[in-house]
Amino acid sequence: MKPNLRMVVATDLGPAGDLALSAATTWARRHDGGGVVLHIARGAAREAALDERIRAVAGELAPRFEQRIEHGNTADKILEVARGTHADLIVLGGRDEEHSRWRFGSVAERVVTHSEIPVLVARAHAETGRVLAVSDLSEASLVAIAPAREIARAVGTRATVVHCVEPSLPHEETLEDLARDPELTARAVRREVRERLRALAGDGVDVEVVVGSVVPTLIEAAEAHDAEVVVTASRGRTGISRFFLGSVAGALVREIHRSVLVVQRR
Repeated sequence: MKPNLRMVVATDLGPAGDLALSAATTWARRHDGGGVVLHIARGAAREAALDERIRAVAGELAPRFEQRIEHGNTADKILEVARGTHADLIVLGGRDEEHSRWRFGSVAERVVTHSEIPVLVARAHAETGRVLAVSDLSEASLVAIAPAREIARAVGTRATVVHCVEPSLPHEETLEDLARDPELTARAVRREVRERLRALAGDGVDVEVVVGSVVPTLIEAAEAHDAEVVVTASRGRTGISRFFLGSVAGALVREIHRSVLVVQRR
């Protein structure tokens, strides 16, 4: 991400909001950033509570964040404030079924689906600095690679770009070839995909091809790499941005126990 990163950090003043603010503090430190911490109030405004959470979570970086309280539809207000402040990034806390009034089925999904800028859905995880970018080899999915490279570079690591091959798909091979020597064919497919992925990804990143059912296998890859953040495009082969919730990106945001950065194609 670029220096002087301008963020809108949404908080409900609960655990999910603290996750968002904690992640935003980390990104502010790494990318010389700051921004607005936004609370959408129901009823009386809670300026003191918001100020307390910013000071408690952001610590010495608290002065980089200004507080703002709005009333209205939560998702719409987050998007509106992001546009009005010319933000580079929206930060949300991941789903907290027990404590947060922000259920992922409402606010976060709407923001991720309709945002014109990247959205970070933050979850609690150690700061490993390891970054995984997801690609399906489509042009639309390649927008995830540059941000992943920049995030990793900021902490002195290399991003890994991963592509998942579903074993049920024959790809360029014939069914007869698969039946004759499925393991050999699988290796050939992985080798070909790896070469294509390396050519598309460019310098400064590693590439990896995994085989399996897409979402569970990508989650396993993130766990194996101990990734701090997974970067994915909001859409890939379908080419229909508003179908995010049925996509691999949507499933990753809902299911993975890692922070996910969703990047829009411009």
